[in-house]
Amino acid sequence: MEARNKSYGVHKNLEDEIIKKINLVDVSGFNYSGKSAVMDILREFDKVTVHPKEFEFLLISMTDGILDLKKSLFENWSPIRSDIAVKRFRRLIYVLNKGKTSVFEPKSLFEPTGQNYKNVLGKDFNSISEEYLNSLIKHKVKTFWPFEDFSSYFFRNLYVKFLNLAGKYENEHLLAYDDNFISLTQNYLNKILSKKLNADSKTLVTSNAIEVFQPFEALELFPNYKLIIVDRNPIDAFLAYCQNKNYSKKYFKKEAAVFFKRYSFFHEISDKFLEDHKRILRISFENLIKNYDETLDEIKIFLNLESENHLKFSLFEPSPSKIGTLKHFKYPEIFDDYLTELEEYEQST
Repeated sequence: MEARNKSYGVHKNLEDEIIKKINLVDVSGFNYSGKSAVMDILREFDKVTVHPKEFEFLLISMTDGILDLKKSLFENWSPIRSDIAVKRFRRLIYVLNKGKTSVFEPKSLFEPTGQNYKNVLGKDFNSISEEYLNSLIKHKVKTFWPFEDFSSYFFRNLYVKFLNLAGKYENEHLLAYDDNFISLTQNYLNKILSKKLNADSKTLVTSNAIEVFQPFEALELFPNYKLIIVDRNPIDAFLAYCQNKNYSKKYFKKEAAVFFKRYSFFHEISDKFLEDHKRILRISFENLIKNYDETLDEIKIFLNLESENHLKFSLFEPSPSKIGTLKHFKYPEIFDDYLTELEEYEQST
């Protein structure tokens, strides 16, 4: 009864707290597709807060993130999957929250590289995430529950086998489920993202929070999210990737083969599930440069942005030099094997 009351208290705190439901926008691409240009344009609006370019909000789509948690705790519950999903989500939170690897912190050399969420989203990111998980966990039971250790590594395996031989092995089994998973998760997302929203902002822009391949599940889970997908001709995208790299022709040719294979596969998957959605706007980087005002109007209409709040060209200028860069490349012949892409490149630039 005490555990149930404690869980109810956390649950009630999350639901009763007045959480500002902000307008969320994610900008995603396929690899060097020019999404940073769109983020710079959105920074020019004084009612919009944009995450730093180098910061990707991975919490929704990453393995062990919110979408995986939803599958294991809500859509296809089992005592094994839900227990492991909660523990892995907690581990993901820890890694995302911690700082980058540093020789001045020896422990960090033996752990996954942190992503500094505490600096971008606020120092209470970890505590808010823990509160969210506690709202989902109904009971914690110490028992023989070995399933979590099926994926353990050498030292943990050795330790577990020693405990087994001594008859002392037990684990904490987390019984996690809540009918209100959707609303609790929506409140959790709004709470952690609204912490760094500028006082006069109505909209927050994230980067790569919602993947371009099958974005619909995430969009349906978070109805206040909109998605802008930025695409680009693969030749210009590759040249952007190679910018300031001074390598040999052989190296560039090898890199191009890898880049084009990945680019083609990404588009194959994305096109397979391509659907129109009222909360998705697709734009091309080339069109943004060549038809800037038209594309800007599309973005403003899509996001309900006002022209008077826009300091135009303060951070991004649609210079023609940003596309058609093949003429400046030292080894244009490496693209002779990509005739379709070359033809599309000539048309787009």
